[in-house]
Amino acid sequence: MDLVGDQPVCARTAWAYMKSGGRISHALSVYSCQLRQPNQVKKIFEFLKDGFHEVSSSLDLSFDDDSVADEKIPFLAYLASFLQENTSNPCEPPAGCLNFRNLVAGFMKSYHHIPLTPDNVVVFPSRAVAIENALRLFSPGLAIVDEHLTRHLPKQWLTSLAIEESNHAKDTVTVIEAPRQSDLLIELIRKLKPQVVVTGMAQFEAITSAAFVNLLSVTKDVGSRLLLDISEHLELSSLPSSNGVLKYLAGKTLPSHAAILCGLVKNQVYSDLEVAFAISEDPTVYKALSQTIELLEGHTSVISQHYYGCLFHELLAFQIGDRHPQQRENLQKQSLRR
Repeated sequence: MDLVGDQPVCARTAWAYMKSGGRISHALSVYSCQLRQPNQVKKIFEFLKDGFHEVSSSLDLSFDDDSVADEKIPFLAYLASFLQENTSNPCEPPAGCLNFRNLVAGFMKSYHHIPLTPDNVVVFPSRAVAIENALRLFSPGLAIVDEHLTRHLPKQWLTSLAIEESNHAKDTVTVIEAPRQSDLLIELIRKLKPQVVVTGMAQFEAITSAAFVNLLSVTKDVGSRLLLDISEHLELSSLPSSNGVLKYLAGKTLPSHAAILCGLVKNQVYSDLEVAFAISEDPTVYKALSQTIELLEGHTSVISQHYYGCLFHELLAFQIGDRHPQQRENLQKQSLRR
């Protein structure tokens, strides 16, 4: 109503007002609509036309968050292409798809300067499966496990009281829950002398490598194997923050009694889709862990590996190479001369 009014009214009210001598104005609203990644969306629906009409009608590609769309649409397009080209899933080794392990090793090398190869990476369906498989593999009489990581372990392991070696059966694993704080954990390790230690790291201790080095030292002294979980500190990002464990691995070889566990648990698109991988530089441990997957769990889902493989591929494609290789080479030569 009026030429400068901004309050909308219905057409009937405006008509009556105008008939009574009032003046009205029309507002014009302009909306812009843009289809996200049209070529990839087209590829998805072309695949669904061939026998997947029900899926096509229920597929929702509307997103409130652009970052979620940028993650989901490329994967669905890749999955459509993969299923079109492969009528059946190829048989992959128990340690995981070679392509996926290559991508993991490439990500660690490009973003964190850790010289890994696919042979250093073993893929698991989840972090919980990796922990249980490791405990079954090493069959410790006593294991100390981070209290945040015991949820999915067999109940009998958590209730067993047969701590003394002379009292427990050979196939019984006794798990003692431990706090995540490294100084308290180290005290427990020294007193109880477990055969296996599985733990994560508190946020404030993950910043530097000091806590990790102390854990490596004490577990080596008492003859324990160490499985360190850094799932909460691993970021799949083009600008990932580093942590003390990754900094250590960038400059030193991982001792044979230790392995690193990384569960990909921060998925905002498919919250229930998880893949985990363990890093070991001991060929014996690598092969043994691979065999436990085949014997106890079966192979990790190929689709899950493809999903995270797409993320690693995008990150590696985005990674900007060293823009000053000559300058870095000169600095290295100068440091050697000194």
